[in-house]
Amino acid sequence: MPDHVLGALDKATEGFVSFDQLADRLGVAIAKDAATNACELEAIRAAALYQMRDGAFVGVYVGAAPESWPSDITQVPAKTLEVWATYAETAEHPGVRARLHDLLAAAGHGQRYQHVRSSVMAYQEAALWFAAAHAVVLGLWRAGECLVRGFTLAVSAGQKDLQNILVQDMLAMADESLSGPDPAAGLVGLLIAPLLERKAWKQVARPVVEKAITVFQDDVHTQVIFLKDLRALEADSTGKEQADCAVAEAIIRAADAESGLTRLYLLNDAAIHARDSGLTDVFDDVRSDLQKLTAEDLKLETLTTQVELPLQPFDACEAHIAQAADLRDALWRVAAWDAPVGDDESATDTQQELAAGLVRLPMNRLNLAGPVLTHLKAVEEEPGADLRIVRMELVGLLIAHQLDCIWRRFNPSDADLARIFACSGEVAPPAKMAELATAFRSYWYQEPTAAKIALPLVEGLLRRYLRAAGVPIVQPAKGDKAGVVDQMGTLIDKMPGAGFEVGWQTTFRLLLADPKEGLNLRNVELHDLREGPPKHHHVALVLLAALVILRAVHNQSQ
Repeated sequence: MPDHVLGALDKATEGFVSFDQLADRLGVAIAKDAATNACELEAIRAAALYQMRDGAFVGVYVGAAPESWPSDITQVPAKTLEVWATYAETAEHPGVRARLHDLLAAAGHGQRYQHVRSSVMAYQEAALWFAAAHAVVLGLWRAGECLVRGFTLAVSAGQKDLQNILVQDMLAMADESLSGPDPAAGLVGLLIAPLLERKAWKQVARPVVEKAITVFQDDVHTQVIFLKDLRALEADSTGKEQADCAVAEAIIRAADAESGLTRLYLLNDAAIHARDSGLTDVFDDVRSDLQKLTAEDLKLETLTTQVELPLQPFDACEAHIAQAADLRDALWRVAAWDAPVGDDESATDTQQELAAGLVRLPMNRLNLAGPVLTHLKAVEEEPGADLRIVRMELVGLLIAHQLDCIWRRFNPSDADLARIFACSGEVAPPAKMAELATAFRSYWYQEPTAAKIALPLVEGLLRRYLRAAGVPIVQPAKGDKAGVVDQMGTLIDKMPGAGFEVGWQTTFRLLLADPKEGLNLRNVELHDLREGPPKHHHVALVLLAALVILRAVHNQSQ
């Protein structure tokens, strides 16, 4: 063991707080040392770069040699293990000695019992060194990790005397942090987590948990974490229920001190907790408070962006209608559009290029009719999902322009429309088509009832079309469950079975029945979940859906 190698190692460990930092320093030392002894520093550097994953060491270091260092700790060459064993006894910093003995035990070198015991004692000593490091936050965290790793090793080897010592140190460090001017919840959680996981030790953590609940009373999210830890310590149902009530009360108390969306989110969390914990009365009370919130209470702001659309597509759509021979031809020309959303839901090359340049954050949706959040947690939408809606919106504008051109050119009556829509058979009976004609007239007059008239008719059209095509749309009774006829969402799922392109199936779902990614117009309109009048081009898309089905009906009758 060359003295200059040991000296280089000890110099590299001065004040270090992470093994990545140590590896960098050793790399500098290796670059300066051209002697053959540099291979020993390289071996120690490799030891510093082994990472703990799922309780086992995994190697990620490539190194300067032609062959990279083995990922499997048990495949480390015997020569390297001897280098580790040498410096595990002679290195000045206990953090290095602890790591090397830990690796040697995992690699199966020598007597595992002795390596484990030496590692545990060195980890305990290293915690003091790291806690005194100049980098206070990182040093304390590394100190906590040393104690936890030492405890874990002591448990794995059944060394109860060392377990007792480590537990006392862990509890003392957690208590010291809670008593300080800047208590670190993460550090406290790190230190007590392995105790809470073990039946033999969990109750010794109770004083720390109870103290943390008091210390973090002004930080509801942190306090709730420790309240749930307290619940795990309770042995009977009464204690668990009291802990559940304490969690609900903490969240509600925090909500009462907030306003706007923050209050909404906290009440939503309280409602979910009360429901999942079986606190029925609390659940009802929180829901009552939640639904008292108004749009004004939420302090929502509407952000708008003006976009100048090119006139060429609108001119082309208008010219296409101008070429129609009559009203029937004009309507079927509108119905002949390709599906706004293609049969492949993945983004095109252009969409992928656009999506790659966007910052995408997990999002949630707010149903203002409650108000209530749509998802349990914020979700990350797939790239291209919002682009599909943008494409549908743009097509809606073009469809609305074409329908308006039809109105200006033909000024059709309800009877004119009903005669064109009606078809022999059950799918498009005259009476229903007269109602659909009324929806078109309401659309042209921009009456807010147009969508409410059209949407049930679209669902009925689709149901009758599927039935006529031999697609099963009924569900027989089963036990106490009544027999039912399929509704919109299920009907859309069955569209390909009746010959519709998958693109139209996707379009119908996003337009009418997808509350997560789509416009969901069927539920928004028919359940009165909309604020303000419906958008003109959204209604045009609903009428397009009706025309697409009617065109399929008439094509089959010819």
